[in-house]
Amino acid sequence: MKRALIFVLLLLAVIPAVLAINLNVVKTSSDEVMVADLNKPAEFNLNITNLGSATNIEFYNLLGFQMFPVGTTPLAAGERKEITLSVSPIGTLRERGHYTFGYFIRGSDNTEINQELAFEIIDLKEAFEVGSGSV
Repeated sequence: MKRALIFVLLLLAVIPAVLAINLNVVKTSSDEVMVADLNKPAEFNLNITNLGSATNIEFYNLLGFQMFPVGTTPLAAGERKEITLSVSPIGTLRERGHYTFGYFIRGSDNTEINQELAFEIIDLKEAFEVGSGSV
């Protein structure tokens, strides 16, 4: 009886890992900046490779940021896509400095993976430098 219970528990622990969405996500852009006073998003270039079966992927987060692309994006088995992920805050953003942003990629079978992106939040006055050079 004990062996059967242990077997069932191990099976329940292994099945979600086998059925999870299998993606390779690589960020190809660098030095992303969000200017807090402008309504322009931080944009990340992601190279996503589907290592599993065909699926539709969807991006979402739980932190109060809008994300684009909205809705699902089809991804065939073995397909690699370059996706520009845009992130902008909903409302005003008070934080400044380096920020790590957690988001999820959900497959059509409702399995998901957790990913993180980092960017810097600056004020508009820090975005430009005004000066003169020698003539």
